[in-house]
Order: sequence, then C-alpha cells, then structure tokens
Amino acid sequence: YGSTWKDTKGRNSKVSIISSHLKKLTSQIKITSIKKSVMTAKVLASLAGCDIIFSCLDRHAPRAVLNELAYQCFVPVIDVGVGLIKDEKGLSGGSIRATVIGPGLPCLCCQEIVRPEMITSELLSPQEYERRRVEGYASNAQDREPSVIAYTSLAGSFGMMLFFDLVAGHDLRKYST
Repeated sequence: YGSTWKDTKGRNSKVSIISSHLKKLTSQIKITSIKKSVMTAKVLASLAGCDIIFSCLDRHAPRAVLNELAYQCFVPVIDVGVGLIKDEKGLSGGSIRATVIGPGLPCLCCQEIVRPEMITSELLSPQEYERRRVEGYASNAQDREPSVIAYTSLAGSFGMMLFFDLVAGHDLRKYST
C-alpha cells in the first residue's frame, strides 16, 4: 500500500515504501523502520517497547514469534493476512483477514492461523524440506502464493479499522470467536 510504479523496479523495500507513504500523510507520525528479520533478539527487543505492531508477514514462523511477543510484552499486534488458492486455471479462492492478538484475546495458534507443521516446514533447509515433502512429511509451506495488490490493500484496510478501534479504546473481544 502506498507504492507507485517506480517501486516495482525492486529498489525499495516494503518497509521504506510504507514509511515514506505514512510520512506524506502526516508529519506528526513517529516511525522507526526496521528492515530486519523479526526472528532476531535485537529486533524483538526493539518491538517490545512499541504501542502497537502491524504484522504483514508471509510466513508462520515469524508470525508465531510476534504472537508470543504480544502476550509476553502486552503489545497488541494487528496481524494482516491474505491466503490465495491457485490451481491450473488461476486463482480459485482464498481468505482475507485482519486479527488483533494480545492479552485477553485468542492467539494466532488458537485460531489456527499459525500452525506448527507450517513452522516446521518453513525452518527446514531446502534439501531437508524437499526430502520430507517427497516423503509426505512436509507441507507446501515453501511454495510461494501469488500476491495481488487489491486483496492485500483490502486486508490492510481491515487492519486499519482494527487500529482505529484500538486507539479509540473499543473492546476488541467482540471480534474474536
């Protein structure tokens, strides 16, 4: 979201694109961009002091790490996700969602958004992953899904609605099932 045609040339990271876009919207915003893996202690230490975290991750393992951070550090995380299903004809289905996690709310594991078998598959070396996949012991976690900006923008909009509810102090338990 906030990208332009120039950004498609691969020169800019998602982090720098959204940071630049938000700064154009208001000069009153304080943004600390971290263009590193959430799977490191240094990044987690930086995130532990945040007021709210937006998670737009593509993988289960880093989502699981942010899930844990939300509950241990009492930092609400707005997790945004798009899962598309493709077949030989193209896109055939999928889901779009935004979920708030944190104390008093169901976690991503309880909601089956983060699944242990996917974490395991993602963390295997390419050789071990392929060996286990052939044997039927690893899911297709390393297969990339298509990214469609209309769907990711809609998911981001859902996330912003949850953000405004958080800032307004609304009870987010009404969104959980």
